Formats: sequence, structure tokens, C-alpha cells
Amino acid sequence: MRVRFTIRARAQLDAIFRYVAKDSPLAAGEIVAAIERVASALENHQHLGRPSRVPGVRIVSVPRLPYRVAYEVGRKEVRILSVRHTSRRPTRIFQ
Repeated sequence: MRVRFTIRARAQLDAIFRYVAKDSPLAAGEIVAAIERVASALENHQHLGRPSRVPGVRIVSVPRLPYRVAYEVGRKEVRILSVRHTSRRPTRIFQ
């Protein structure tokens, strides 16, 4: 199954990189790589995360980092809807 980041999720990932890169470009790259590894794992393990309060949307945490990835499983692809830091307020808007 293919994994695809929505435009919003890709923008969030880019913003995470830019924010962290101000202090450490190396750490920023490692964080983005860890998030992308979790997303890639969803290719074969679509139910890796837990159900969220939004029907059809699941949440998976990034190991050892304070980030969560919201996604939905379709027939042919897993759509990454949102990448958020755990200290940020949850959002109900994923599209």
C-alpha cells in the first residue's frame, strides 16, 4: 500500500524542519527522517496507530520524539493528514 502526505501534512513537516534547523540542521534532518520512517512503516502496518476521536482517522506516535502523525487508510493508499508536536493543541481539521 502506498503512503502519501497531503499538502497540509507536507507543509507541517517542512515547518518542523525549518524550526528545528534554526538551532541544529542535523537534528532537524534526524527528526524529519524519524517521522518519515513511521510514515513508511504504515505501508505494511496500516493499523500501527490507535483510533482518534475523528472517525476513520488514526494516530501514531513517533518513537522517542514528541510528534504524532494522523492518517487515514484508504483502499489503495495511506494518507498522512497531519504531523503535530504533542505540545500543540489538537486540531479536528485534517484536510
